[in-house]
Amino acid sequence: MQALGALRFFPRLTATERNWLKAVGLVAGSVLLFHGILALESLAATRRPSERLVYQPVETSMRCMAIPHFLIAILFTASSRKMRRARSWLQYAGLAVMGVGLCLLFAKAGGREDLIAKGVFLLYFAVHEFRDEAFFYTANGDAPRSAGSGRPSRGIYLAPAALLWFSLAIVALCAAFEIGGLSRYTRPLYGDLSDSARRGLGVLPMLGLGACSAWMLRRARRFHPGGAAAFVRAHRPILRVFGGILLFILIDLILHGRVHALVSLHVTAWYVFTIQMLDRRPPATPAPRTFTWAWMRTTRAGFVFLHVGLFVAVTVGCAVWAWGFRNAPSHHAFRFLLSREAFPYWTIMHITLSFLPR
Repeated sequence: MQALGALRFFPRLTATERNWLKAVGLVAGSVLLFHGILALESLAATRRPSERLVYQPVETSMRCMAIPHFLIAILFTASSRKMRRARSWLQYAGLAVMGVGLCLLFAKAGGREDLIAKGVFLLYFAVHEFRDEAFFYTANGDAPRSAGSGRPSRGIYLAPAALLWFSLAIVALCAAFEIGGLSRYTRPLYGDLSDSARRGLGVLPMLGLGACSAWMLRRARRFHPGGAAAFVRAHRPILRVFGGILLFILIDLILHGRVHALVSLHVTAWYVFTIQMLDRRPPATPAPRTFTWAWMRTTRAGFVFLHVGLFVAVTVGCAVWAWGFRNAPSHHAFRFLLSREAFPYWTIMHITLSFLPR
């Protein structure tokens, strides 16, 4: 009977929810793949951890999936119809300059080694991810429209803001009480404060979130007719996805003190969404020739070939650098394209360029 109940439940999922679950499955599969590679490297026991292909399975799988995503985003944008206008190229160039400036600021602030810089970087990426999930929600046709307009309710953007606040409150709380992987941030956040003072400060963000949430609930009708309950019913698909993203963030933070899985989820979500959009399009007449750019850009088979091919190429590149050159930083091309140190800068550029008007 329970199995029959599950069968009745899952067909009711919207495209937004189904796509997100597929993306989660791809993340899980990639992490298992790199866990397997790490197990083989550990059995070999001929190299130090710093000379291996897999630094950490979640991190390495993220890097090998995200770099192709960044490259494809650039290629697709540059070859899109909107880029036939000079104005679009000027906007793109302006965003590129802004991205370079943000990279320089990130480096000057200490980059990956500085807690504040890393925290701002993660917030920047989280905004990028929540914004794109809201876009998928609308493009899938699952978002109810606001009365009197063709746009989805602005209230859906309040949910990710609250979730980000909650994530920061969890970081502050776990660091204050030295819980899990976040204990590494106890001293950077709280210095030499006494245990009681540190824990008192640690609960303040969560108390603030509770007070703000209570205030918002009392005024919910201003954001959605029928109040908070009606808002939740109307936007169930995206709220479930936002809740799942929050779970990803919390699990990764508590276990590892990082949010690598969120980046992987962003990449796979775009992959699944793009395939869905390509499947909805009527086939081109005449059909593009196999292995041409038009084939890779406009057909499911071509897009999968492009994405999987770049993933394999990046993974092989990382393997060559690790197994052939022991991840030596003197090999500048590998370090510039594939290293953990360079990855945040590629990510900053990708996020900034994504703000080009769609």
